[in-house]
Amino acid sequence: GCSGLTSIIIPNSITSIGWYAFAYCSELTSVTIPNSVTSIGYYTFSGCTGLTSVTIPNSVTSIGQSAFSGCSGLTSVTISNGVTSIDHSTFSGCSGLTSIIIPNSITSIGGQAFYECLSLERITIPNSVTSISFEAFSCCTSLESVTIPNSVTSIDYSAFSACSNLTIVDFSGTTTAWKALNVTSLPTGCNIICRDGTLTYNGNSGYGEIIIPSN
Repeated sequence: GCSGLTSIIIPNSITSIGWYAFAYCSELTSVTIPNSVTSIGYYTFSGCTGLTSVTIPNSVTSIGQSAFSGCSGLTSVTISNGVTSIDHSTFSGCSGLTSIIIPNSITSIGGQAFYECLSLERITIPNSVTSISFEAFSCCTSLESVTIPNSVTSIDYSAFSACSNLTIVDFSGTTTAWKALNVTSLPTGCNIICRDGTLTYNGNSGYGEIIIPSN
């Protein structure tokens, strides 16, 4: 809550950044995280609306729940290869986020991880990801297309709900049993491709095309 703090350099002696450490420092525009840091706690930078970019070094192995939630000024994020999961609500409410690189080290994307990232247009989910949790990309109104790799075995409910500009979701080659589109809030004309695996939906008549596999 230090509303006048604009920048901070964290020294190499620091190995972890704890819960709420810089939360609601609304004028914080830059932060340098050294390679000595291995963990970023819950809500660490939550509500830092002035923060525009973050680079997470390779030393970091865990990023806590809601660590960057509500960082509405954040436009780009680079996640290190040491991180194995994106936790619940990590980037929720980052309405200015236009791009993010998810490394091949990530195996799971948590619930509401990118909820209401209103400016996010495209995202590449790497082959390392095996699960996408509930509402992970819900209300990403600028999201246009998503390709789900064949490594994904589970997608929880409403993962892409209320993505009003989503025109194609490609499940080609997956064997995913999914609930991601089991909602009525997808846009009219959205094309769903599911060549292998199981498809379930709750009667949404707005789909432009559904390709159901022969198996």
